[in-house]
Amino acid sequence: MSIGGWGSGRFSEMASDNTKREQFAKDCARAVKQFHLDGIDIDWEYPTSSAAGISSHINDTHNFSLLMKAIRKAIGTKKLLTMASVASGKYVAFDIVAPYLNFVNIMTYDSGNPPYHHASLYRSALSGNTTCEEAVAAHITAGMPAHKLVLGIPFYGRGNKEEVKSFIDYKDLLKLQGLEKKWDDVAKANYMVNQQGEFVLSYESPESIRLKCDFIRAKGLLGAMYWEYAGDTEEGILRRTVYSGIFE
Repeated sequence: MSIGGWGSGRFSEMASDNTKREQFAKDCARAVKQFHLDGIDIDWEYPTSSAAGISSHINDTHNFSLLMKAIRKAIGTKKLLTMASVASGKYVAFDIVAPYLNFVNIMTYDSGNPPYHHASLYRSALSGNTTCEEAVAAHITAGMPAHKLVLGIPFYGRGNKEEVKSFIDYKDLLKLQGLEKKWDDVAKANYMVNQQGEFVLSYESPESIRLKCDFIRAKGLLGAMYWEYAGDTEEGILRRTVYSGIFE
């Protein structure tokens, strides 16, 4: 069961109070037992930050560590405890929480808008704020072992709003007309340009996903995750590519 998400607040108040933090951890354990769950995923976006319009406090990072410790104690060692992490690896003391976590899902997307890639594997002149390679390196440097890292893959594109809506599912962007497909061989990323040659859409494809899966295996990462299932085609071209790239 995943708890949180963008705009989901009040984590800061709960985690800062010893009683509330323990109550929350016990309730996680109750839910796991009642519904026979594999475990708990925490998606606090992001400790010490109010970017999502939620409350925050300078002590959030410390209190997040206490929260992970409390949940692990409550649910035991046989259940999963995972979290979602911003690509930059900021906001969380990974060297402290690593022993409590089974794995971390790195949200390696949304790092830029056209005319920049939002989920490029490597850095090029067209890459956004963070690349997949940089995100993994940041988490490892912060103290998270490679074998506990899961690379996020977007099943959607980011457009320039004027010609392509800001977020567009992969299954829908395939229907776009009047745009030319391009490939950045340095970043290993797809994009589309308009008739004037302007970068208007950043997106993922089976080709770029295969290369990300190669990267995951080469770096010894735990695996891949994607956001989100509904963005794929009916026949599942992207999710099938993820599966084959990781397991075959």
